[in-house]
Amino acid sequence: MKYTPLFRVHREAGALLEPLTHGWAVPLRFGDVQEEARRTRESAGLADWSWTSKIDLKGQGLQDATVGPGFRLWPLGGPHALAICEPQDRPALETWIASRRLYATDVTGGYAHFLLAGPRARGVLCKLTSLNLDAGGQASVAHTHGVVVPEVLNGVHVYHILVGREYGESVWHSVLHAGEEFQLRPVGVEAVRTLG
Repeated sequence: MKYTPLFRVHREAGALLEPLTHGWAVPLRFGDVQEEARRTRESAGLADWSWTSKIDLKGQGLQDATVGPGFRLWPLGGPHALAICEPQDRPALETWIASRRLYATDVTGGYAHFLLAGPRARGVLCKLTSLNLDAGGQASVAHTHGVVVPEVLNGVHVYHILVGREYGESVWHSVLHAGEEFQLRPVGVEAVRTLG
């Protein structure tokens, strides 16, 4: 069993923790899945996404790179990007990396990775960073160096927040505190899956 940086926090919160793809113990839900999904669509939800594979990439082969089969690339400036995929899609990502002759470093275990989703997610994140949230990038998040990447899933705004593993619990609590006025609560993987 592999544990995310927030395993202890989730266990204390009473989350249903189950092995997901490739043996990661993740919070499937904190309560009723439909309620978590509704709250996320109407306001905001915060999910632990640390179990996804993360590969730091460098090299000239990134210049014309786009999203590949089962993975996304997040530019970090110059010939530098972070590739993210679900564990079952990792072989396809590794094949793509080899075809481009990139320098690759597995940083999965080095990051805590959150999804902050919903129409009020931007308002929450504005309290924690001065980054241009439309573009995303590297910046201070809750006084910690991190990476923020925006995307839209079936009309729902989502921000990926990545910080060093050792700061995971602190930043998780900071995000929840910043979202109190928006009734921000933790949500599980099952609720996020309903967003697409």
